[in-house]
Amino acid sequence: MTDLVREFSPAGLVIGEVQIEKKRKGFQKAVISLKNTEHKSREAVLQFLEEVEGIQFVKYTA
Repeated sequence: MTDLVREFSPAGLVIGEVQIEKKRKGFQKAVISLKNTEHKSREAVLQFLEEVEGIQFVKYTA
């Protein structure tokens, strides 16, 4: 988690809530809610998240 905090900080994103779900065969899925503290545009946030390794799906809600 601390690696994610370091990676998100320069973009002005702060972790709000984390939900971890167990999947089949011992796999886990984490749903992480982020707060946009620098009020960057939706496009800027999505572009940043696309480049973060390990993120497979991004949903932006206002």
